[in-house]
Amino acid sequence: MRSIARLSLMGTLMGLAACTGTEQQAQPTGSYRNLKQIFKEEAAKVEQQRPAVTKTVRLNGTTSTTTLADTASLPALFQPFMEADISKPSLQDAYSEAKIANEFNGDTSVMYMAKGNQGRPSQVILNIGRDRQLRSADITSAANNLLYRFKQELHYERNKGIRITTVQKVAFLAEEEMEVNVQFGAQNKE
Repeated sequence: MRSIARLSLMGTLMGLAACTGTEQQAQPTGSYRNLKQIFKEEAAKVEQQRPAVTKTVRLNGTTSTTTLADTASLPALFQPFMEADISKPSLQDAYSEAKIANEFNGDTSVMYMAKGNQGRPSQVILNIGRDRQLRSADITSAANNLLYRFKQELHYERNKGIRITTVQKVAFLAEEEMEVNVQFGAQNKE
């Protein structure tokens, strides 16, 4: 009886060790898949540049525009981009990848498309310059079922701005539509 218990315990431990080994191998190796890290770096670069920032918010047709005096709130504007991270081990095989090189300027477009029902994000397009720096990003997320419909489009263009468009509809409630445009201007002087 003790030998069966020992074998069972050894089998469990070996199984756990095997799982640990495959977890490490499951880490994506794609150079542009870690969106969380990419956009943390982009937010830090923008914050360091200290640009004049104009933020326009349109909520269900009502628009308001403000100028942000402090760039400390910029990382929060990059949060939806960071949340679209597809480098999680659980998403390793959830996306197909395609690369298209622009022969004229040396830029490359890297596209990730959800293979199945993965809707957040369903598509990621990164435009990478010849200098291996992110030039722009377009990320689309969507969810649709009997009770809820959601679509979000994120656009980032380096040194120019961010646009986030979100439409959601919950059953028995009015549709909500919000668009946030953030424009980066010339550097603030202090």
